[in-house]
Amino acid sequence: MTILAFLQNPWHPQNTSKRVIEKYRDNQKFHRVVFRNSMSGRRLLKALGPEFFDRVIWDNACELYTSRSDGLQKYSRNHMLESIRENRPDLVLAFGNQARMGMEEMIFMRKYSGLVLYCHHPNARGRTQADLNNFAITVREAVHNHGTSSETMGARAPNASDRAAGR
Repeated sequence: MTILAFLQNPWHPQNTSKRVIEKYRDNQKFHRVVFRNSMSGRRLLKALGPEFFDRVIWDNACELYTSRSDGLQKYSRNHMLESIRENRPDLVLAFGNQARMGMEEMIFMRKYSGLVLYCHHPNARGRTQADLNNFAITVREAVHNHGTSSETMGARAPNASDRAAGR
């Protein structure tokens, strides 16, 4: 099963060389190593575990980067479509609002018809590691049940209030 994940956009400190930025964009192995050491990557690594984390093709909803961790670029329809066409995923994980909006457009435009699971950004305010851990359970269940159900289409990460309510 091929799993593609979109986060919002990359960020690199202002003094990052063009060569490093291009390598991050073009080399999945290098991208994964750099991402693994970011705050978002560490949280997802903890939730998914190293073996599962390394199965995922990590990408961004927009290829344009910012020079601050809180910088934001709108999703890029063309970039996301190219990534979907190139990787042909069975499952897409969309982290954060930009990735969600981009995937909703891909589905609306009938450019992707596979399974999509939505989650908050790994560093979203008011969300915890436990929320990501619960999302990881949903992801593992979707992978395990691949091809047997479409019930998880558009699922989101459960949060503390969902757990309190028994959802």
